[in-house]
Amino acid sequence: MKRSLLVFFCFVVLLAVSCKRDTLEKGDWNPVVREALQELISDCGSESEGYNPDCRPYAVFDFDNTTIIGDIEVETMAFQIASLRFAIAPDKFYRTLLECVPNIDAPLKGLDAVSARMLATDLLNDYIFLHENYITPKGDNLKQIRQTPEYQDFRAKLWALSAGVDATFGYETGCLWILRLLDGMSDDEISGLARDAASAALQQERIEDQVWTSPDLGEAGVVEVPVSLGIGITPEMKDLYRALREAGIDVYVCSASMEKVVATVACDPAFGLEVPRERVFGIRLQGGDYAPGYPHTHHEGKVELIRKYIAPHHGGAGPILVAGDSEGDYNMLTEFDSMRVGLLLNCGRTDAFGKFVSTAQPPYFVQGRDKARKRFLPDDKIK
Repeated sequence: MKRSLLVFFCFVVLLAVSCKRDTLEKGDWNPVVREALQELISDCGSESEGYNPDCRPYAVFDFDNTTIIGDIEVETMAFQIASLRFAIAPDKFYRTLLECVPNIDAPLKGLDAVSARMLATDLLNDYIFLHENYITPKGDNLKQIRQTPEYQDFRAKLWALSAGVDATFGYETGCLWILRLLDGMSDDEISGLARDAASAALQQERIEDQVWTSPDLGEAGVVEVPVSLGIGITPEMKDLYRALREAGIDVYVCSASMEKVVATVACDPAFGLEVPRERVFGIRLQGGDYAPGYPHTHHEGKVELIRKYIAPHHGGAGPILVAGDSEGDYNMLTEFDSMRVGLLLNCGRTDAFGKFVSTAQPPYFVQGRDKARKRFLPDDKIK
């Protein structure tokens, strides 16, 4: 009888441990990654010994190409161009395009001696035409407007200017420049634009790589620029957010995209992530520039933000899980001794971060993905 009770007791214990560890759906996770995340949840979650509900453990995720596949800020810009939802007055448009560019006459990388000034001059002419014929009257002829040379020139050269500024003057300037296109919009208008952009992009079956070519107009002439359109939110990432939340592990987002844009997708239950608004951090602007005193949320700025705005709510402790995909996330992935798991999303990068991914050892774990089909792969590779 005693032996039977002992066997029964062992069975119950094993069953309890099994149930405790089985909180993540299998999905298309790399099994090694899933096991590491599952162990983290079991060891640090609310069912673990020593869990303190008054000082909850937490995880920090990058957003673009980490939480989601693709870039919500870039997708919002593409949707803004496609829908011509701009609130910048024509007499301010030229200045808006160039105000944060350090050298407007420098040749932009990848554009064969074309400068920001040349592109902005052509874009102003295009914008005046579009403003008079569609943006101001809010006409219903968008399909026809998109066939005009002015629109074709506008979309290619605006994208080329964004890419050229980022490539030539660096991440700091590029992050700020793209946000200038939202000038004149209210918070609700920005959120509405981002929500519509995300909703439309998520309906696409695949992420599409295109090339936009301008007509031979203006000072810059013909411009050709590659564009990647679409975003995806994998069921595995939604499930991870859910599992962490249900285990009493707080989830934060720290992104180099505009905070208002990221929060639109991260917080809306319709998109499946359900992050509380106060736990979403990103670029904040004030008067068309970075908000003074607030960290620039990339590279070292992400570490500064976590220590200044997140850790104080957790007894000064650092995160137990950090997830990222690029050099902009490297610092927060490597500077916290508290980190138990570093989740690396393999985007096929060839820079220093790509080497970091290719040589990753625990506590770093690499999740592969098929970008075009917007899904995870059950290994550490990328398609």
